[in-house]
Amino acid sequence: MLARTRGRRPPQVPRPGSHPRRANITGRIPRSRCYEDPPVTRNDSITSLMTVDPQTVDVGQKLSEARRLMAEGRFHHVPVVDGRTLVGILSATDMMRLSIAAYGANEQTVDAMLDAQFSIQQVMTTGVFTVHEEETVRHAADRLRGGAFHSLPVVDDDGNLVGIVTSTDLIEYLYKLL
Repeated sequence: MLARTRGRRPPQVPRPGSHPRRANITGRIPRSRCYEDPPVTRNDSITSLMTVDPQTVDVGQKLSEARRLMAEGRFHHVPVVDGRTLVGILSATDMMRLSIAAYGANEQTVDAMLDAQFSIQQVMTTGVFTVHEEETVRHAADRLRGGAFHSLPVVDDDGNLVGIVTSTDLIEYLYKLL
C-alpha cells in the first residue's frame, strides 16, 4: 500500500533528455531559459587564431608560381606583398576568373599562357579588408560574416603582413568552444 504525504506531492524525476541542473521540480526547463544564447565570455585576440607567417607571393613573381603555390599548398588565398607590406590578395576565385579552360592542356602549357597574358598585379584584388594584430576574433568574424570574402590578412601598425585568418579558421575556433 502506498503511503500518502499530507499536502505535498513527491518530487518528480526530470524527464529524459532534460538537463538535471536546469530542470525545475516538475522536470521542465523554465521558458525564460529555453532560448537563451550562451554567454559570450571570450574575446580572444586574433593572434590566437591566425596563421602566422602565411605563404605569400611577391608582386613581381610570375602568376604561374602563385598558381603552383596555391595548388601544392591546398589553400585558396595568397597574400601579395611588396617586401613585407601587403599590397593585395590573390584568391582561387581570381584565378578562375581568368577562364583559362585549356581543355586537355598540360600544366606547363597553362603556366606559359598565364605568364604570357597576365601578371599577379593584374589579377590580384587590391584594397583588401584587413584586421590589425591587436583586434579580437569577434571583430574578424564580424568582417567575414557578410560572405563577400573568406580571408582577412592580419597586419601590424606599419601595414606589414603578420598573419591571415580565414572563415575555416573561425569555424575551427567555434568548434573548439562548443
